[in-house]
Amino acid sequence: MKKIFGISVSNGIGIGKAKIIKEDDILVSEHHIQDTEINENIRIFKHSIENVIKEIDIFINNFQLLGDDLNIIETHKMILLDPVFHDSIEKLIKDEKRNIEHAIKLHFDKTIDYFKNLDVELYADRAIDYEDVYKRLVRYIKKTDNNELNEINTGEIVVIEDIPPSWISVLHKKKIEGIVLLKGTKTSHSVIIARALGIPIVTGIKSSHKIYSDCTLIIDAAEGCIISNPSEEDIDFYTHKKNDIDNKTLELSKFKDIAAKSEDCDTVLLLSNIELPEEIEQVLDLNTDGIGLFRTEYLYLNRQNLPSEEEQFQEYKMIAEKLGSKVFTIRTIDIGGDKVAGWYTPSKEANPYLGCRGIRFSLKHINIFKTQIRAILRASIYGNIQIMFPMISSIEEFLQAKNIVKLCMTELKSEKIEFNENIKIGTMIEVPSAALNSDILAKHSDFLSIGTNDLLQYVVAVDRNNEHVESYYCPYVPAFLKLIAKTVKSAKKNNKPVAICGELANDMNFTTFLLCIGVRELSMGNQHILNLKKHIRSINIQSGLPFLKDLLRCYTIEGVKKWINRLNNVACAVQDLLHFK
Repeated sequence: MKKIFGISVSNGIGIGKAKIIKEDDILVSEHHIQDTEINENIRIFKHSIENVIKEIDIFINNFQLLGDDLNIIETHKMILLDPVFHDSIEKLIKDEKRNIEHAIKLHFDKTIDYFKNLDVELYADRAIDYEDVYKRLVRYIKKTDNNELNEINTGEIVVIEDIPPSWISVLHKKKIEGIVLLKGTKTSHSVIIARALGIPIVTGIKSSHKIYSDCTLIIDAAEGCIISNPSEEDIDFYTHKKNDIDNKTLELSKFKDIAAKSEDCDTVLLLSNIELPEEIEQVLDLNTDGIGLFRTEYLYLNRQNLPSEEEQFQEYKMIAEKLGSKVFTIRTIDIGGDKVAGWYTPSKEANPYLGCRGIRFSLKHINIFKTQIRAILRASIYGNIQIMFPMISSIEEFLQAKNIVKLCMTELKSEKIEFNENIKIGTMIEVPSAALNSDILAKHSDFLSIGTNDLLQYVVAVDRNNEHVESYYCPYVPAFLKLIAKTVKSAKKNNKPVAICGELANDMNFTTFLLCIGVRELSMGNQHILNLKKHIRSINIQSGLPFLKDLLRCYTIEGVKKWINRLNNVACAVQDLLHFK
């Protein structure tokens, strides 16, 4: 038995034979053409585009793609139809006399290298979408087949360097047991689709040489672990574990259509945090109460040019229409920190987390901000859209941003463009100064959302991505919890909704505490929704209230841990007692 560790990006157990896939390199002819050949090469290019798009449409129909799968494959069509792509190829053919295959290779090499070199994991993953499109197009022009998919059989575990999004639906229908990737991250399109379809997948495998073709593999996706050549005892252990997971998943699925009500009947809204439009299908499937945080950075960071107002409008409109009356909270652009855009060259900052990020960026680049606000306002008539400003540190910032929204409203009125004039505008509380001044912010905001990841980072002065100080990044810090309690109190005093957003929202150690201080909205990743809903239904809030004062008086981390445990134990004990009676 050999245990190999990678990165956990999904859940589930897979047991099967390894199928190692090594894609053959596509050999491209590279030569200069004569003037008399230019028109023919351009004709071949346009003809190939038309036919590859037809192939994609047939693929969509044959596999009856919906939701995430459909949206991602549709983006491949958009890549093929992109006017910038067409102009680039025609320029290479006409001006540089490149033959069609070479022109396509040069364009895609440049684009793929751009994405791969982005120092942001989420957007560097987009390279594989372009690689997928490139291979489709060149294979069509060269009249060569892609035989790798035909080699994969039911019950196998696919081991590959990286995997095109277009493969995932096919592999799901083949009923494979799992996927092992040498590359890929939790935000790649392929991983998002596999996760949504329930395929166990582990990425970032460094010791792939320990995996042999046809050897038995076990994937423990939640642990990010691969077991090569397991013993019979290992197989029995993980078979039982897989059955337990399947039973738990089936049990949790029963909570989809049940409200998240505490044992003493207080209703809690459970909202989804998403960062890509493809995730909307899972939001609908889980029947969450809406979207508490839609990160819009993907519109800006996976490209070398700014998104237009129309492009943004179409994206927001699509999601709003699918959500219907459910809340759809759009966070405005949060460029900065670890998010770097290709079209933007920021000034060198010693500490970008304390620099020009969030609302600071928007207020510095008003035209970019206005374009996004106009798109959001135009989409607001198609659903229950809210606007939320990130990284607000003062009332002045909030009012300045709100005035820009009003300016955009005036412009749209003059252009006779419809929008929701009563759209709600909220503040993210992520900076200690915002929490301390939450009373005045709550007066001027329609709602508050506490971004606990950044708030904790700034309270304890720790870069949460710095492994050297990660032990200081502790949610049991008394000052952190007191700022949350203060913000919730300010919201309640002003009769404004307040949500908890970030890792604390799905940390069940803190659920009772949050409910006891008055939180009734929790916003988190989709994977946590059902488990947390089940947990909330086991909590008796009233039983915990007497412990709250002592907890908030604690001045040590250990003291907070003790009272949090006591709070949880009492709430559960009351629940058990009530059921016993």
